[in-house]
Amino acid sequence: MPLLTLTLLLTQGEAMPAPAMPGPPNEVAQATDAAQEPQELSEEERRRVAERQRARLERALADSALTARERAVHLLSRLAYHPTPAELAQIERVGIVRWVDSQLQEGQPQNARFARRIAELKGVSVAPGEAYAWALEEARVAAGLSAVAQPGQAEVDLSKLTQLERDAIEEAREVARDEFRRKVYQLEFEFLGSTLARAVESDRQGEEVLADFWRNHFNIDRRKNRQQAALWMPEWENEVIRGHLWGSFEELLFATAQHPAMLYYLDQSSSRRRYTEAEIERFRQRELRRGTDPARIEEAIARQAQGGPNENYARELMELHTLGVDNVYEQSDVVAVAEALTGWTYRGRADDAEQAYRFVFQRGRHQVGQKELFGEPLPHAEEATVEQGEEILRRLASHPGTADFISRKLVRRLAADQEPEVLVDAAKQAWEESGGDLDQVVRAIVLHPAFYERELYQGKVKTPWEFVVSALRAVDAEVHDPRVVLRSLQEMGMPLYQCDVPTGWSDAAVDWLDPGAMAYRWNFAEQLVAGQLRGVYLERGWYADWLVGLEPAQWPSALAARLVPAGIGDQTEAALAQTLEEYLQRPRTQQRGVRSIEIAPTLIALLLGSPEFQRQ
Repeated sequence: MPLLTLTLLLTQGEAMPAPAMPGPPNEVAQATDAAQEPQELSEEERRRVAERQRARLERALADSALTARERAVHLLSRLAYHPTPAELAQIERVGIVRWVDSQLQEGQPQNARFARRIAELKGVSVAPGEAYAWALEEARVAAGLSAVAQPGQAEVDLSKLTQLERDAIEEAREVARDEFRRKVYQLEFEFLGSTLARAVESDRQGEEVLADFWRNHFNIDRRKNRQQAALWMPEWENEVIRGHLWGSFEELLFATAQHPAMLYYLDQSSSRRRYTEAEIERFRQRELRRGTDPARIEEAIARQAQGGPNENYARELMELHTLGVDNVYEQSDVVAVAEALTGWTYRGRADDAEQAYRFVFQRGRHQVGQKELFGEPLPHAEEATVEQGEEILRRLASHPGTADFISRKLVRRLAADQEPEVLVDAAKQAWEESGGDLDQVVRAIVLHPAFYERELYQGKVKTPWEFVVSALRAVDAEVHDPRVVLRSLQEMGMPLYQCDVPTGWSDAAVDWLDPGAMAYRWNFAEQLVAGQLRGVYLERGWYADWLVGLEPAQWPSALAARLVPAGIGDQTEAALAQTLEEYLQRPRTQQRGVRSIEIAPTLIALLLGSPEFQRQ
């Protein structure tokens, strides 16, 4: 299928009826109310109340424009990466509401085989201080050094050694430095691989989709000081992002604001107060007494004058993390936030691994003085205290503008590029009633009847990340070595944890429909199905069970039903039929007979590269 045709199909879509989007019926409003249950209810009575609420929600969803099968496909295309037969069967068995409840709960059981494989990787959940200590010890052992303060630096007096001994020490230092780097990048490799493998193989698909949403919302580029980032990114992913998926937005905001990954990425760790004139003069006089060249003294003072509170994090905190662009705040608010957050930094390497790379407030770097946020004074004006910054985070987290901005962004990710206002309103209402409880906000979106309107069905285009993960899930692949897949994501324009702007990646269709980028998707699909992606495991003849008992003429429709459960259009169907017919007419086929292994991979690659598979 020509790339231009594919791009046009993705842009235009196929004609679908688009009924008016109704508001939520009274029954749904009643079902989604957070009813205050009497304390005297027994466990059995509470279970019955919950079951009645689920039943009311299921009845309300049944009145939507989509069929039961389409509702399941739609939900699994948005709160999961691809509708697998097992998950479709599960929703058919337990219903949409119970499936959503199971996905939006912390601590749900995981696939045992996958959990064991992930647990073997050190780079999955190691704390940054422990990671540093481990890499340093490995470097020391590899170099044969008895003690190192930094990678490869022996604590010996070189002046007392012969030239031969000094050369040996320097060689050992170089070995240690190289081994330290290798171990650190091993952690990075395991971390990236586990992030990809989780998205592909995890049973907790709701967690995977939401983890991707929040890691993109609080974007970090791991290339900024890559070696340090390799130490702290596993903790950022596991403790900060995944560890706060089911709590309040305020808790998540605090966790991101006080982690070294964010403090370093947006330069908050180097933000400090402005020096007073008295301090500058004391510095000048001290250096003059030491005999320092006056010109050099003035150069140093000029450099220090360029420092002071850094506005990078303060601006992105309001513009990207909470309120949105040009919403409520003014430049004076950016300055106030930047000043209030001076002193927020992190402790570097330490003898105690548990204390290394931990948030710390340095009182001596804090800008004391009167500050206002949105016209309201901040407390502790004359004190150097962390509480001033904490008050800012609380105000931003509870601001109605934040509820609107985050609700819209979640609706845009889960429902449509042009977010339906009825879903935004439902999300904001859930935010207000729950105090920003994130799983309640998501639940209000995906369990609202408007989420299942016909015009939203297959209405979004997959980002490269979503395409790659869904393709791997569609063919039941296991990722044992992520390098080739990660390189493919880079070729498609969406490398993992490498977005070079703080805004994060766009999830709007218009940003991912370039024909050149689509060519990489085609190549990926062909290599995946052919078993040519090194590090990705597929059983030989993995598709054979899908075709058992079927005539070759039925293979395209059987494969399409399995891989594209939302259905395919006429052009894709014609392309499959033509490809199969050309294979059947080959002299070799007529001589040897039809073999699924010779044609099924081609048909599957066509389906994974089809316009319909790019949609969700």
